[in-house]
Amino acid sequence: MDDLGMAESTVSAYHALLDAGLLSAASVMMPCSWSPGAITAASSRPGSDVGVHLTLNSEWETCRWRPLLGSQAAELVDGESFLHRRVEDARRAGADVVARETRLQLEAALGAGLDVTHLDTHMGTAADPRYLPAIIELAITYGVPPLLPRFEAAAWEEAGLEAAAAREAAQLIHSLERRGFQLVDLTLQMLRELPAGITHFILHPASDTPELRGRFWQFNFKEVKRLVVQPEFQTARRSASYQARVAEVWFSRL
Repeated sequence: MDDLGMAESTVSAYHALLDAGLLSAASVMMPCSWSPGAITAASSRPGSDVGVHLTLNSEWETCRWRPLLGSQAAELVDGESFLHRRVEDARRAGADVVARETRLQLEAALGAGLDVTHLDTHMGTAADPRYLPAIIELAITYGVPPLLPRFEAAAWEEAGLEAAAAREAAQLIHSLERRGFQLVDLTLQMLRELPAGITHFILHPASDTPELRGRFWQFNFKEVKRLVVQPEFQTARRSASYQARVAEVWFSRL
């Protein structure tokens, strides 16, 4: 589960999905207003892997957040001192300021008492090749595994790679919004067709609250939550031969 702490509705969804046995891992967005509530929730639920969702952009229209560096992060913010909305704008920042901001986000989570099990990236912004050395160094320094895509060097160098990935992601999101309850069929098909190996399956569930409808009207988060409580989804997940927690995969390789 990504985006834990973005709003209260993500925290209540976190509890609900854990209670239903449908969630094994989540990641917290430290710059967001509900990150303290998210950490409190995670601390009360031992056994769930909770990481830090390294956040360098703030994409929503009515719900924004600022970098933890504050005034020291001029490269990371727009004219309103919020993190940039678009990934391409956020990636204009230099590697040094990104290294300092991501380190501060991890240290803030650790300082708040979160047992951080992994690092991942919000919308993939911090997975830019220029930032990867700092992210990897951060992971090694604190002994926290980073969940990053494994691309060949040649693939990173292809000029059209990021643009193509962005188009594919946008098409998927639009298809989910259009399909409504067919989201179940699409997701079950994806589960059935998974290749051998490690797959990081991410959802963005949230409870249907007035806050959610007011802040994030562009995306139907409640349908994502509705998906994971569908009997068909539960049956597919439980009958699958693949299930491992982040910590189990990481430490088995040390």
